[in-house]
Amino acid sequence: MAREPDRDVEELFPQEEPGPAAEPAPSAPERPPERSERTLGHGILSAVAAAIAYLVIPLALVQFLSRMLPLLTLQAGSDLAIIVIGTVLVVAAFCAGYTSQNTKLYSIARLCETGLTILYLFFIFGRGPVLVTLGSIVFTLDITGYFLLLLIGTVLHALSPAWDLVQYLRGKAE
Repeated sequence: MAREPDRDVEELFPQEEPGPAAEPAPSAPERPPERSERTLGHGILSAVAAAIAYLVIPLALVQFLSRMLPLLTLQAGSDLAIIVIGTVLVVAAFCAGYTSQNTKLYSIARLCETGLTILYLFFIFGRGPVLVTLGSIVFTLDITGYFLLLLIGTVLHALSPAWDLVQYLRGKAE
């Protein structure tokens, strides 16, 4: 014999009628996705830093040393080399700072900047020893070791963009 349940199923689990739709809970404000692209501000900041490093400081040193003419004689054309190559370096630094870090253009801009830096170092330091005259005393100051240290550091700095460019050319980069 089948026994009837004491309660109906609907009594135990009443059906809820759909009421007004509840508003979703407020979510955290959405942040824009992180961008790896650089902006105009990065390019300008990079160019200003390069202008200080490659134009302002060296030209100030040349002016200071030229006023002390009896103490130190600079080679002719040093200030012109500083201005010409330094200006091109500022433009290359702007391009490297403006482009996105993980692109082929960034690697090319960094390699151009490194090559110009090596040329700059050669024109400033690599043209032989510096002659120092103190009254009747003349001696030479060999700065080849300092030049080689700067050159080695610059070449090591260029290895990362060179490797990235090789990877792009092989087609393995993203």
